This record gives sequence, C-alpha cells and structure tokens, in this order.
Amino acid sequence: MGNKASKALNAKTIKGYQKLTKFEPDEIKALYNQFAQFKTTEEDGKEGAEAVINRKEFQLALGCLDSLFVDRIFQLFDKNSDGLINFEEFLVGIAILSTKSSTEQKLKFSFDLYDFNGDGKIDRDELKRLLVASLGENKVPMADAHVDALVEQTFTQADLNGDGFIDFEEYHQMVIKHPALLKPLTLNVAEIIAERTRSAAAGGATGGAGGTA
Repeated sequence: MGNKASKALNAKTIKGYQKLTKFEPDEIKALYNQFAQFKTTEEDGKEGAEAVINRKEFQLALGCLDSLFVDRIFQLFDKNSDGLINFEEFLVGIAILSTKSSTEQKLKFSFDLYDFNGDGKIDRDELKRLLVASLGENKVPMADAHVDALVEQTFTQADLNGDGFIDFEEYHQMVIKHPALLKPLTLNVAEIIAERTRSAAAGGATGGAGGTA
C-alpha cells in the first residue's frame, strides 16, 4: 500500500483546509499522511492535494469491515460521484465525523446516510438495509424478525404524520429525543492520528534495526 513517496501539501493549501474544516495544521498533515498511506491507485498520476483513493483503499484507511455501511459513507464523501475520493473530500468528510463539526452537520450526514435514493425521506427498506449493515459492522448478531421489529418500533416513534416515511424534520425530532443516535458518527480523530503515529514509529524502528550491524 502506498509504496511511493507522497508529495507534501503546501502551506497555502493547508491554510485553506484549516478554514474549511477547523482542523489544526498538524492534524491536516497527519490525516494526509494516513490518506497517502493507503493510496495505491497510481495510474492517474495525481499526487499531493490531487491524489485520490478508491473504495477499497477508503475502507482500509478507516479500518472498517467491507460493508454497505462503508459503501454509504464512501458515497457521501465522494461529492462528485466519480468513484474516487480526493484528499479534500476525505478531509471534509472526516471533519463532519469528528468533534469539530456541529450537531446540525452530523444530523444532515446521518439522515443522508439512510436516504439511499436521495428523495429526502427514509422508508422502511432503507432503514432496515443500513441497520443490518451497521449491526454487521459492529459484529452484533440479530435475527431478521428482531430487526423488523426494531424498524417498526422506530417508525412508530418517528413517523409523526403516519405517511410511511421519515422525513428530515421527523428524523430531527427523533434525534433530539435520542441523541445517542449520532454517537456512532463521531470519530476520535486525535486517537486515530496517535495510532497511525505509533504504527509508523514501530515500522520505522523495525526497519532501522535491520540496517545496523
């Protein structure tokens, strides 16, 4: 993975990203190093801020299982829908999932996560599909009948006008009552960076040990 040296971001680019995401320069650099580590797609010749990662590389960068849940996050990060994520798309998406973002940003992102077809409302099938994927991602076994019951319970509580859909305002009201719904969409970026730093240091120490007499 990422066996070629990556072009560093320049100061002007970092400053722009800082305004865009509220990340500190050191955080931006560390996240770029993580992004570049998993960039194996070289045929486009893009480096630095123009570098891109594909769906599989994105999964590896997040350290997640291969699932529909990862697919949906990738699709929402991929703003231009080209099947690739550049560093700005990656950084902005991570910012939304971090403590840097507002509740409103997380609310909109989580709603869009469920709204597969982008019609501005969540139906039972969409809710069930992502719920099953989320349970699988967290290795929580649940019988199909129990999943169906949970979907119906959610619609009973959230579908206030009884039209068979959960619109954004209804979803908002549900999150107000159950704020823990947004907790899975909050990443500890500092810990992610620290873990990558520890891994890099361990790898460097191992490599260095082999080169001395």
